[in-house]
Amino acid sequence: MSGDVRIEPCSFHDLDAVQRFIHDHWRAGHILSRDRELLLWQYDPHRATSLGFEGPSILLARSGEQIIGMLGIIPAEFNFRGHCKSGAWMAILNVVQEARSTLAGLKLLNVLPTKGLQAIAVLGINEHVAQVYRGLKYELLADLPRWVAVVDEQASRALLPSDASPHSLDDLCERHRLPTDINDNGVFDVRSIDHLFGAEWDEFELRSLGRLYVGTRRSAAYLNWRYTNHPSFRYTRLLARTRHREKAGLAIYRLETPIGHHERVMRVVEFLGEEGALRALAARIAIDAREHRVAFADFYCASERFARPLADVGFHRQWTEPEKTVLPCRLQPIEHGAFPMRGAFLISRDVSEFSGRLLAADDLYITKSDGDMDRPN
Repeated sequence: MSGDVRIEPCSFHDLDAVQRFIHDHWRAGHILSRDRELLLWQYDPHRATSLGFEGPSILLARSGEQIIGMLGIIPAEFNFRGHCKSGAWMAILNVVQEARSTLAGLKLLNVLPTKGLQAIAVLGINEHVAQVYRGLKYELLADLPRWVAVVDEQASRALLPSDASPHSLDDLCERHRLPTDINDNGVFDVRSIDHLFGAEWDEFELRSLGRLYVGTRRSAAYLNWRYTNHPSFRYTRLLARTRHREKAGLAIYRLETPIGHHERVMRVVEFLGEEGALRALAARIAIDAREHRVAFADFYCASERFARPLADVGFHRQWTEPEKTVLPCRLQPIEHGAFPMRGAFLISRDVSEFSGRLLAADDLYITKSDGDMDRPN
């Protein structure tokens, strides 16, 4: 194949070819190769105008008229303890096998830093690709931590391997069992909301919440795009307020039924706020998990500090030792075993001067819903 590779933005006219490329060269039957609405939501051109995209936020590598590679881009503001910086999450980087010698993948990756982005991140990479990012001076996350709580032991066992030893099942359920005596302290009012986030939320995020974390900025625009207007999933959004009606914290979850089963699983995807508010939200999540009669609940988060209130009500860190039975994380269909969720992060020099290494910070707030990890299969 010729080494003459062009990197171009995707147009709406390219969508059929992009979906075929995803099916043929990324994963056969992948949801983005089948669901046009989800593809356009994930790579929404209206969220990427600052990056110069007029169509979906996808970069294409071409040789002649043939698409030989693609890089999906999800624009996102990044928050650094109250300082907002431009950034993006990458989702689906792939080059056809016969074009690897053209360095098309590196050419795709090298476009983003030229757009003035101060933070670039990716989740869900394999070990081989991680070494490419290491060579490009990205910080590498070996595995996004997962906290798990067994709510219904019998239902959880139904989702575990049929050939697992009784001892390993007993051990797992014992380690992750959710206690029955969970009480809210009554200081915070926690309610589900069904309206759009607005200017009042942004004021709280800028004034208070933003100072607590490093990660994708949880602005009203982001939360509305990511959760309120998701084309496939329905999320429950919980807001914690003080007795004086001041906002103090946010938790978001969805319920998922594994294919071929009737049991349900609670996937917590946001859990962010002041410490007292998080304790109240953790109690509400535990109560909701029991009311929904889920088998188990889980939460992926880079920061143990933010996960601690969930740990206090019975969520436990899952350690992925090969010999241990673990609750499945891939549910459509269920795949047994532990699957590390690797990540890579690159921040500009001016940001790193005041933020330090990302992975050394206890306030790095990266969850499964960043990037494209919380999506239909």
